Amino acid sequence: NHFLPKQHLRTADESNAVRKLGQRIVVRDFALHFSKNTLGYARLGMMIPKKYCSLAVDRHHIQRLIREAFRLNQVHFPSIDVVVMLKSQTVECRNERRACIPELFQSLIAQYGAFYSR
Repeated sequence: NHFLPKQHLRTADESNAVRKLGQRIVVRDFALHFSKNTLGYARLGMMIPKKYCSLAVDRHHIQRLIREAFRLNQVHFPSIDVVVMLKSQTVECRNERRACIPELFQSLIAQYGAFYSR
């Protein structure tokens, strides 16, 4: 149940394809884009711009929280590409982030079944 290198969306083209072709979920300051893939495993990409989170330590903290939530929930969506984006100035309180990111992935689990069980 680790986050392996093959589970990273590596290129901008891969991330852009998910953003353009996939579904979107928005929870507070975060947007999560997802689309089905044919690889048999889930992949994750993150976009945390300096514009909205200027300190590197805060950007890295957000990325760690996203990776952890993805790792813990990936069994619920086996063949999916996910891109998580910070969309606006996030609240400074780390507790808010801790609550928001798992909520984002719970929404994904609920919507994944609705979109891909057909």
